[in-house]
Amino acid sequence: MRQEKLEQIIESIKITNGLVTKEMGMSVFDLDGTVIYVSQPSSVPGDIKVGYKHEDKNNAIFKVMATGKPMYSEIPKELFGIAMEGNVVPVYDEGKIVGCIASAVAKSEEAEFKKKNKVIEEIHQSINKLEDSVSGVYGVVESIKKNTSSIKMLALNASIEAARAGEYGRGFTIVAHEMGKLSQMSSESVEGINETLNDITKSIRETTELIKKI
Repeated sequence: MRQEKLEQIIESIKITNGLVTKEMGMSVFDLDGTVIYVSQPSSVPGDIKVGYKHEDKNNAIFKVMATGKPMYSEIPKELFGIAMEGNVVPVYDEGKIVGCIASAVAKSEEAEFKKKNKVIEEIHQSINKLEDSVSGVYGVVESIKKNTSSIKMLALNASIEAARAGEYGRGFTIVAHEMGKLSQMSSESVEGINETLNDITKSIRETTELIKKI
């Protein structure tokens, strides 16, 4: 009975293939994972033949036959040179699973184009957000620069007051020295931050140019 049911399915597939305009690869598997029928048009690459047996128990066909639940899967372009999508559905006979059918079609170029455009748009949005963040940091750096200039002026004033006060101006001397060190540290930090920001900005521009070429 099990074999008869699968043979009926195969005959139905042959008739269906004659009615469907879109080329579709179809395979019928028995419970052992052996291919008992295959219809493979030129648009669907691969080399699956009758008698071929799947050994990987984690394969979709075994999952479908174990659970009785149909599965949809996408096959990446890297595997066969063309992106595909398909379904695997169980075959029942008197309430029992006797095998499964797997179908695969090449994804349309239009769908691939839309998918690629969506990814590019998401990348653009991320880049724009990053550019906004970098602009904000530049603003902080400018603020630090202004504060650094103010610290330098305060250090200079402290040095002048120390010179005027002579021996009594030792406190001013210490203040001037420490403020001078702080000013130097701030300047070096600003330079380092600026270099990093410039590198990030350059990377953003290069990435944007690469995306435009896609």
